[in-house]
Amino acid sequence: MGAWDTGPFDNDSAADFASDVGGLITVEKRQRWIQQALQAVRDGAGREIEEGYEFPYEIEFAIAGAAFLADAHTGRKDFTDTVYAKLLDETKNFKDDEAWLPIDLGTPSQELVDLAALVTEQIVARLVEARVEEAWVEPSRKILAALCEKRG
Repeated sequence: MGAWDTGPFDNDSAADFASDVGGLITVEKRQRWIQQALQAVRDGAGREIEEGYEFPYEIEFAIAGAAFLADAHTGRKDFTDTVYAKLLDETKNFKDDEAWLPIDLGTPSQELVDLAALVTEQIVARLVEARVEEAWVEPSRKILAALCEKRG
Protein backbone atom coordinates (compact mmCIF):
# COMPACT_ATOMS: atom_id res chain seq x y z
CA MET A 1 0.00 0.00 0.00
CA GLY A 2 2.87 2.44 0.67
CA ALA A 3 1.78 5.75 2.16
CA TRP A 4 -1.87 6.65 2.64
CA ASP A 5 -1.49 9.97 4.43
CA THR A 6 1.15 12.39 5.73
CA GLY A 7 1.23 11.41 9.43
CA PRO A 8 4.27 9.75 11.00
CA PHE A 9 2.57 6.32 11.06
CA ASP A 10 0.60 6.66 7.82
CA ASN A 11 2.82 4.39 5.72
CA ASP A 12 3.61 0.70 5.68
CA SER A 13 7.18 1.03 6.93
CA ALA A 14 6.28 3.15 9.96
CA ALA A 15 3.30 0.96 10.85
CA ASP A 16 5.58 -2.10 10.68
CA PHE A 17 8.16 -0.29 12.82
CA ALA A 18 5.49 0.52 15.42
CA SER A 19 4.48 -3.14 15.49
CA ASP A 20 8.11 -4.12 16.03
CA VAL A 21 8.45 -1.61 18.89
CA GLY A 22 5.25 -2.85 20.49
CA GLY A 23 6.38 -6.44 20.20
CA LEU A 24 9.36 -5.83 22.46
CA ILE A 25 8.71 -6.84 26.06
CA THR A 26 10.32 -4.03 28.05
CA VAL A 27 10.34 -0.25 27.91
CA GLU A 28 14.15 -0.36 27.80
CA LYS A 29 14.16 -2.60 24.72
CA ARG A 30 11.58 -0.38 23.04
CA GLN A 31 13.63 2.75 23.69
CA ARG A 32 16.80 0.99 22.48
CA TRP A 33 15.09 -0.08 19.23
CA ILE A 34 14.04 3.51 18.59
CA GLN A 35 17.50 4.78 19.50
CA GLN A 36 19.06 2.44 16.93
CA ALA A 37 16.68 3.70 14.22
CA LEU A 38 17.57 7.30 15.06
CA GLN A 39 21.30 6.61 15.17
CA ALA A 40 21.16 4.95 11.75
CA VAL A 41 19.79 8.14 10.20
CA ARG A 42 22.13 10.34 12.22
CA ASP A 43 25.01 8.25 10.85
CA GLY A 44 23.87 8.68 7.23
CA ALA A 45 21.28 6.00 6.45
CA GLY A 46 18.42 7.04 4.18
CA ARG A 47 20.23 10.00 2.63
CA GLU A 48 18.59 9.55 -0.77
CA ILE A 49 15.33 11.46 -0.54
CA GLU A 50 13.84 12.29 -3.89
CA GLU A 51 11.02 14.61 -4.77
CA GLY A 52 7.65 13.09 -3.99
CA TYR A 53 6.43 11.26 -0.91
CA GLU A 54 8.34 7.97 -1.03
CA PHE A 55 11.05 8.11 1.63
CA PRO A 56 13.68 5.48 2.44
CA TYR A 57 12.45 3.16 5.17
CA GLU A 58 15.19 4.41 7.51
CA ILE A 59 13.65 7.89 7.40
CA GLU A 60 10.16 6.51 8.02
CA PHE A 61 11.46 4.46 10.98
CA ALA A 62 13.23 7.49 12.47
CA ILE A 63 10.19 9.75 12.08
CA ALA A 64 7.96 7.13 13.72
CA GLY A 65 10.48 6.66 16.52
CA ALA A 66 10.71 10.41 17.06
CA ALA A 67 6.90 10.60 17.16
CA PHE A 68 6.79 7.92 19.87
CA LEU A 69 9.40 9.82 21.86
CA ALA A 70 7.68 13.17 21.38
CA ASP A 71 4.47 11.82 22.88
CA ALA A 72 6.33 10.06 25.71
CA HIS A 73 8.25 13.29 26.37
CA THR A 74 5.21 15.59 26.43
CA GLY A 75 2.77 13.13 27.98
CA ARG A 76 0.30 13.81 25.18
CA LYS A 77 -0.89 11.62 22.31
CA ASP A 78 -0.46 14.12 19.48
CA PHE A 79 1.19 11.59 17.15
CA THR A 80 0.47 8.11 18.49
CA ASP A 81 -3.32 8.24 18.78
CA THR A 82 -3.75 6.04 15.75
CA VAL A 83 -4.24 2.29 15.42
CA TYR A 84 -1.03 2.19 13.37
CA ALA A 85 0.96 3.15 16.49
CA LYS A 86 -0.83 0.82 18.89
CA LEU A 87 -1.02 -2.87 19.75
CA LEU A 88 -4.04 -5.05 19.13
CA ASP A 89 -5.49 -6.79 22.16
CA GLU A 90 -6.09 -10.08 20.40
CA THR A 91 -8.84 -11.01 22.83
CA LYS A 92 -11.01 -8.28 21.32
CA ASN A 93 -12.43 -7.47 17.90
CA PHE A 94 -9.99 -5.29 15.96
CA LYS A 95 -12.87 -3.06 14.85
CA ASP A 96 -13.49 -1.95 18.46
CA ASP A 97 -11.63 1.16 19.63
CA GLU A 98 -10.82 -0.44 23.00
CA ALA A 99 -9.06 -3.31 21.23
CA TRP A 100 -6.11 -1.01 20.44
CA LEU A 101 -3.67 -0.43 23.28
CA PRO A 102 -1.05 2.31 23.47
CA ILE A 103 2.60 1.25 23.38
CA ASP A 104 4.34 2.18 26.63
CA LEU A 105 7.72 3.89 26.22
CA GLY A 106 8.03 5.08 29.79
CA THR A 107 9.80 8.40 30.25
CA PRO A 108 12.67 8.73 27.79
CA SER A 109 15.96 10.23 28.93
CA GLN A 110 16.75 13.79 27.89
CA GLU A 111 19.67 12.35 25.91
CA LEU A 112 17.31 10.18 23.85
CA VAL A 113 14.89 13.08 23.32
CA ASP A 114 17.82 15.25 22.22
CA LEU A 115 18.94 12.58 19.74
CA ALA A 116 15.40 12.41 18.34
CA ALA A 117 15.31 16.22 17.98
CA LEU A 118 18.69 16.27 16.22
CA VAL A 119 17.72 13.53 13.79
CA THR A 120 14.27 15.04 13.14
CA GLU A 121 15.91 18.38 12.40
CA GLN A 122 18.24 16.62 9.92
CA ILE A 123 15.28 14.88 8.29
CA VAL A 124 13.37 18.15 7.92
CA ALA A 125 16.42 19.72 6.26
CA ARG A 126 16.74 16.75 3.89
CA LEU A 127 13.04 16.90 3.00
CA VAL A 128 13.21 20.63 2.30
CA GLU A 129 16.38 20.18 0.24
CA ALA A 130 14.65 17.46 -1.80
CA ARG A 131 11.72 19.84 -2.35
CA VAL A 132 9.23 17.45 -0.81
CA GLU A 133 5.73 18.93 -0.63
CA GLU A 134 5.09 20.91 2.55
CA ALA A 135 2.23 18.59 3.56
CA TRP A 136 4.82 15.81 3.99
CA VAL A 137 7.32 18.02 5.85
CA GLU A 138 4.93 19.64 8.34
CA PRO A 139 4.34 16.53 10.51
CA SER A 140 8.10 16.22 11.10
CA ARG A 141 8.25 19.90 12.04
CA LYS A 142 5.49 19.33 14.59
CA ILE A 143 7.34 16.34 16.02
CA LEU A 144 10.49 18.46 16.30
CA ALA A 145 8.58 21.20 18.13
CA ALA A 146 7.17 18.67 20.63
CA LEU A 147 10.64 17.18 21.21
CA CYS A 148 11.97 20.67 21.95
CA GLU A 149 9.30 21.45 24.54
CA LYS A 150 10.40 21.57 28.15
CA ARG A 151 9.38 18.44 30.01
CA GLY A 152 6.18 19.16 31.91
